[in-house]
Amino acid sequence: MKQRRLATSLIGLVAAVGLLATACGGGAATTSSAGSSGGTSTAAATTSSSSGASSSSTSAGPKTGGTLTVALDGAPDSLDPQRSVTIVSNQIRQNIYERLIQYGPKLQNFHPMLATSWDVSPDGLQYTFHLRQGVKFSDGHPFTSADVVFTYNRMESKAEASPQVSNWTDITSVKAVDPYTVQFNLAKPYAPFLETIESWQILPNEPSVDFAKTPIGTGPFMMKEWVPNGHITLVKNPNYWEPGHPYLDSVVFNFIPSPQTRVVDLETGSANVLNSVPFDRVQEMAKNSKINLLQADGFVRDTLGFNDTKAPFNNPLVRQALSMAIDRATIVKTIMFGYATATSDPILPGSPWYNQTADNALAYNMTKAKQLLTQAGFPNGFSTTIKVSPTYPQEVQMAQVIQQAWQQIGVKATIDQLEWSTWIQQVVVQKNFDVEIVLHSNGPGPDAWTYNWLITKGSVNLVNYSNPQMDSLLNQGRQTSDLQKQIQIYGQVQQLFAKDAPWTNIDYEKTLAAETKNVQGWVLDGRTSMDFVNTWLSGAAS
Repeated sequence: MKQRRLATSLIGLVAAVGLLATACGGGAATTSSAGSSGGTSTAAATTSSSSGASSSSTSAGPKTGGTLTVALDGAPDSLDPQRSVTIVSNQIRQNIYERLIQYGPKLQNFHPMLATSWDVSPDGLQYTFHLRQGVKFSDGHPFTSADVVFTYNRMESKAEASPQVSNWTDITSVKAVDPYTVQFNLAKPYAPFLETIESWQILPNEPSVDFAKTPIGTGPFMMKEWVPNGHITLVKNPNYWEPGHPYLDSVVFNFIPSPQTRVVDLETGSANVLNSVPFDRVQEMAKNSKINLLQADGFVRDTLGFNDTKAPFNNPLVRQALSMAIDRATIVKTIMFGYATATSDPILPGSPWYNQTADNALAYNMTKAKQLLTQAGFPNGFSTTIKVSPTYPQEVQMAQVIQQAWQQIGVKATIDQLEWSTWIQQVVVQKNFDVEIVLHSNGPGPDAWTYNWLITKGSVNLVNYSNPQMDSLLNQGRQTSDLQKQIQIYGQVQQLFAKDAPWTNIDYEKTLAAETKNVQGWVLDGRTSMDFVNTWLSGAAS
């Protein structure tokens, strides 16, 4: 049996682009263990501060003990990995739950986690994972293939109504071959299968547990307490499988919606880590000798969505007009302070799949926007409401800029600022909105940037978009790992996206975070990950 490395295509932030599955020969593919690293080695992050320090380990080596305090920009909606839809929830959960595999450096190659190795059949229709033995969940429950099967079956259950279910429509069965071998069988080739399963957090086979409030995982930490609208405290998991890890005794996640309060907490030492840095404070914080400012190119984007089934937004001409009446360049300059890339396109600019022509089709053009509104039957415009959450203050500012621009073409927009949980309930659950603006964090690759957002009844298709032609293209994209074919298919996806304008991108953000100088071993990646299994504290922050 010849070996082949299983790699995902990387965003176009580096010169070389890896194929989804690069074969060196025939037969089944095998990726063997490259060591038992419990932490994630993450994407191209740069560290800037007055002294240029990074969060890599000092010569003295890791120290055990201590509490890491993290200031989060919001509160989690749930700690159930199959039902939560928020970034902050995942930032907490990834310290509690683990996955079968994990990304390596630069979010390119996959490495073992709960699976030590995996095989892929020659036809790409069967993935077999060989599981790590001797692993226990935080409640002492032994980890076996039965837990993997349970995780899949629970997600597929209609009773759970998991927003992730559209990721798994091509899986025909998941079977426990033996206690430490699990097999996924597919109906057709699924090129981003490993990319998708990398985000899949494993639950114990305990059907009676309410994982939303009582998370149980194999990860380095477990939950001690959850004070609503206050904080979540995690403590070291005594059953953790990797010797000597984690180094920390506990991690406290404080929910602090105010950006300025979070910054003050970091500057005074009340917090060790900020999960998000206010863009208008970046230059100031970079000069602070007590702080490391971390920056990564990544997959976080701001989008504006229309309720596509609600008049007048059921008319693509209206959606095109409003998309063209957004001055993204000004938004990036004045609100994001240059820490973003302006684009109307769902595909990351600079990546191999990006189509500049399609992006240009919805570029800022107030004259054409007014013409399209007239053509759509609204020469005098109309009134509407934009729903945003002050949890993300830059999006409130974006709404204000857009509000002023739309007024020039006769569209009178009222901005409705909703508390984060209310925004989720009204927009995500009830689909009760005209227009919404929200921040998304995605994985690498064109499937992650498009499929669930555009496929009919997709798990995060917030705008109720449906087009059989788009569905066909997205499914074609999933079935090929040939880069040139992908470029062709996703080029068509972008052209159709520009024509239908179901929602519009505003920008792709830089990922910005900060830490006190005594935080060691944490690496920021382009997905805003906050995995602290390898993190430790070197001493006083100052």
